[in-house]
Amino acid sequence: MNTAERNTDLEAARAAAAEAKQRTAALEAQLKADARASAERAVEEAIRRGVIPPKHAKLRAAWLAACQKDRAMIELLAMMPDSPALRARRNASIFHGLSVAPEPEPTPSDSAVPVYQFAQ
Repeated sequence: MNTAERNTDLEAARAAAAEAKQRTAALEAQLKADARASAERAVEEAIRRGVIPPKHAKLRAAWLAACQKDRAMIELLAMMPDSPALRARRNASIFHGLSVAPEPEPTPSDSAVPVYQFAQ
C-alpha cells in the first residue's frame, strides 16, 4: 500500500467519523428534546392533579430538571397522590345525591306552544 492509498483511506475514515459525529449530535439533540417534552407533560399533569402547586415556579423548575435528567423521576411524580383538596372538589357537587331525569321527547302539539311568553 503506497502513501496515496493510505491518504485516501485516511480521508475516507475521517469523513465517516465526521458523519458519525453529526448523526450522534442530531440524535442527542432529539433525545434531549424528547426528554424535555416528556418532563413537561409529567410536570403539567402533576400540576393538574395538585401534586405541584401551580404558582410555585421554583418547585416546578426543580421537578422539570429532575425529570429531564432521570426518567425514573417521571414515574415517581406520577405515583405521588393527588391533592386531597382537589380530589374533594372533583367529588363534591351542588347536586350531590340528586338524579336528574332526562327531558321527554317533544310531541307535535308541543311545537305549537311558544317557549317564551312576554307580558303584553
